[in-house]
Amino acid sequence: MMKIGLRAKFGFLFLVFGCALLGAMWVMIYRFAGEMFAESYADSIGKILDVTEYSLNLTAEEVHRYGKSKGADERYYASLERMKKIREASECLYLYIIYPTGEQTAVWLFDASEDGEELGADVADYDAPESAVVREVYLSGEANKMLDLTDTDDGTVVSIYSPMKDEMGNTIAVMGADVRMDDMMELMVDSLWNITIQAMILTVFGVLFLMLFVQLGVIRSIRKLKLGVQRMADGDFGVQVSLRRKDELGQITDAFNRMSDKIRGHVNEMERLNDAYRKFIPPETFEILHKESIAEIRLGDQAQTKLVVLAMEPQDFRKKIHMMSSKETFCYINSLLDMLVPAVFVEGGTIERFEKAGVRSFYRSHAESALKSAVHACEEAGEERICAGIAQGTVMVGIAGGEERMDIISISDQMKIAEFLMEIAPKYHASILISRSAAMQIEDLEQNYHCRFMGYIKLLASEKLEGVYEVFDGVAAQERRFKQITRERFEEGVRFFGGGNYREARAAFIEVLKQYRGDDAARVYLYLCSRYLQEGQGDAWIEAL
Repeated sequence: MMKIGLRAKFGFLFLVFGCALLGAMWVMIYRFAGEMFAESYADSIGKILDVTEYSLNLTAEEVHRYGKSKGADERYYASLERMKKIREASECLYLYIIYPTGEQTAVWLFDASEDGEELGADVADYDAPESAVVREVYLSGEANKMLDLTDTDDGTVVSIYSPMKDEMGNTIAVMGADVRMDDMMELMVDSLWNITIQAMILTVFGVLFLMLFVQLGVIRSIRKLKLGVQRMADGDFGVQVSLRRKDELGQITDAFNRMSDKIRGHVNEMERLNDAYRKFIPPETFEILHKESIAEIRLGDQAQTKLVVLAMEPQDFRKKIHMMSSKETFCYINSLLDMLVPAVFVEGGTIERFEKAGVRSFYRSHAESALKSAVHACEEAGEERICAGIAQGTVMVGIAGGEERMDIISISDQMKIAEFLMEIAPKYHASILISRSAAMQIEDLEQNYHCRFMGYIKLLASEKLEGVYEVFDGVAAQERRFKQITRERFEEGVRFFGGGNYREARAAFIEVLKQYRGDDAARVYLYLCSRYLQEGQGDAWIEAL
């Protein structure tokens, strides 16, 4: 099949449409120029009348007064002078206002001609057929659309009449403007020359239009290709453009489709690599370090931010794997992590690292998200008791290692507190311990969760005391019920203990143990109370938690 190039298409269409456009232009000039000029000339004279009416700004009362009384005043002569200036500026032969006094009679209201009629003079031949157009304008209230030709001593004149109306829309007078026919024909000839010149210019523009028209035959295809490029720029890699052409555009489109396929393959490969990276390096870490991707990570990058830290691991993990083989241990660890990892992700957490069968994670949102993750993990674990510690505060996240092998680490007292709470949880037969600073972030903690205040631990770095709460949601129903029943008495004992009133504290914890013998936290406090009563007061909180 013969290929037709774009240049050949351009040349052929230029020849056909150029000739048609030129012929149509000349037909339009000689056929419609006269009619168009007459309408345009009538509009021009009508605008002169509009300007005159606006300039005079006569009220209906003034028009009637001048027409009936035939008495002139200073305003009348001032208005007449303005009309004369407008007539001279517009080069009209006559400019006047007629005031009809009856169906066949009228008087001159204003006549701005050189030898104009006086105010109140009768309009001669107003009842004659030649004045029918004036009477029609007065009766219809509409200006005459076509030019009115009249033979006068000054030759043939062309007239346009416009009604003057009052506030109610009633016609009260007729304004007219006359020009010489010779002047109009002279202007028409000049206009025809201008139209001829414009036609030549339009022909040039017609050529440009023809070129544009030819382009439209190509634009549709180019537009499809452009949309394909835009979709690719917006991330729709692999987009295909359907364009059946045998010319250069078709070749470009085929090349674009092949390129798009290759880019999609490369992007898919990059996405697979990124997905693989995300499994080892959490993308939230890049946000903390203010990096866009792993390619921007450099050794020594670090940032400080406020995070909620959650540490979780199964209770007695090391004892359970003591008798397992390596393969059994590996399977056991994965089965446990299969419960812990989703619990972290479901609440928007980020796993910072794994510790045997446990996880260390952080949350950028709210402490309640970490608590929900811990509760969810405890519920999913069933008989496998999970111990969790939660703390909140400033954490330093950074990149450490060597140029060939780097890793992301986090350093903070909050991670140490979370791990410490997780480690001491089995001592008190607790599943979830949360620092008071993190607990204070959770709205209505004591109303929305089953919890109790456990006491204080002393932070070695700051020498400050940090309160600790136990949350026992997610544990066995019987344990949760007994701890809830004894909660007030237990917390009362904690307050007595903190105030050094060990005797009252001992009585409170004895009462708690009578109702629930499995409360190891009450048992530890009872032991300390008994010891301090015998030996004297010590550093109670450090030994208690």
